[in-house]
Amino acid sequence: MLLTRLWSSSNLCYLLVHTMTQQIEQLPFVLVVEDETDLRDAVVSYLLLDGFNATSASSLQQAQARLAEQHFDVILLDLGLPDGDGLDWLRQCKELETTGLIITTARGAKVHRLDGIRCGADAYLVKPLDLEELSLQVLNLTRRVRRPNEGSWILDTTQWSLLTPKRVTVMLTRNEMQFLLPLIQSSGAPVDRENLITSMGHKTDYYDTRRMEIMVRRLRKKIEAHGGEPLPLKTIYGYGYAFSAKGFVEPLC
Repeated sequence: MLLTRLWSSSNLCYLLVHTMTQQIEQLPFVLVVEDETDLRDAVVSYLLLDGFNATSASSLQQAQARLAEQHFDVILLDLGLPDGDGLDWLRQCKELETTGLIITTARGAKVHRLDGIRCGADAYLVKPLDLEELSLQVLNLTRRVRRPNEGSWILDTTQWSLLTPKRVTVMLTRNEMQFLLPLIQSSGAPVDRENLITSMGHKTDYYDTRRMEIMVRRLRKKIEAHGGEPLPLKTIYGYGYAFSAKGFVEPLC
């Protein structure tokens, strides 16, 4: 009995850690390249509070090292850096084709803005920066660079719909949409029934889980009736459900 409890506790901890890791990995990754310490810290702090996974570099050499470690969705780049000019670096950097780029600089002349755009900048912001505007620019760029590919399921929380990989749109009820939301956000990690019940706005003490099972069966049939693929929803016995395919939630915010 003790070994069973220890095994169950260990697996539950793994599921929780795995779920948290998956959720963190879904956050947009932003690299702030800025040598002015106060501004760099302010931008990173603001982006973190706005839900981005932001990190920083104070030089081009540090930025290159960060890029070697992981892929970033958006880069905020100052031009006047201690070890070189940001535009020269952009001209030489070939691995940024799938990355959003926002130049943040004190150079406000038209010739500088045109140079930045020619080097691939998606936005050119002149200091002093408005952090709210900057955050919105990052969000819009993230939506574009993270646009799902054709093999993905897309949950649209505005239209209450689910788009299948075959590009079939299935309209959802409020409960179906709120049920699928944490599952798709978790990207394959199991979500327990209590969290799913809460996400639908119900109280766990009074909710009959058979209602959830009936809803899942109806949802599967509805998707198949529209000509879509089978819903990639796995039942985790004694725990909950897991969405086993690649899925995205739109809008991102």
